[in-house]
Amino acid sequence: MSEDLRRTIAKSEVARQQTPRDKWAPGSWAKAAAYNATKPEVRCPVVIGGDSIFRTAEDLRDLCQLPSIPQVIQTTETMLTFLPEEEPEDKNEEKETLDVADIGLGEYLDLQDVTAGETIVVWFHGQKRLAWLARARRTPSPKEPSPYADFNLT
Repeated sequence: MSEDLRRTIAKSEVARQQTPRDKWAPGSWAKAAAYNATKPEVRCPVVIGGDSIFRTAEDLRDLCQLPSIPQVIQTTETMLTFLPEEEPEDKNEEKETLDVADIGLGEYLDLQDVTAGETIVVWFHGQKRLAWLARARRTPSPKEPSPYADFNLT
């Protein structure tokens, strides 16, 4: 093979590789958007009453600036286990019920940013989930901006 032919082929191959191409099949983005539109919004539990700074769901609505009062359900605290066995039940001990409100993921992240607290494990819609137990309002540091300041889920 002559030197000129090799250079010509190499140049055309380099030019072909440098041309922008969409690596996704036509319609892939539309299919992904349609799939995500059918998925329900992620809901996160927040403890109301008890040791929480939120005495009522209205308090939570006011702090998170929600358009309506969030739905409140009664549940019990549990333990996070990694075994497939059933949760051990102590028949002599009655479990304390907690009021839990469910809010969207964006509001949940904002709430964790403006309050100090801890996560506890509760039964939430038939599953073990981590719930936020807000214990105090957090004062923002003027030096440190919020890590979620530019994060928008909507």
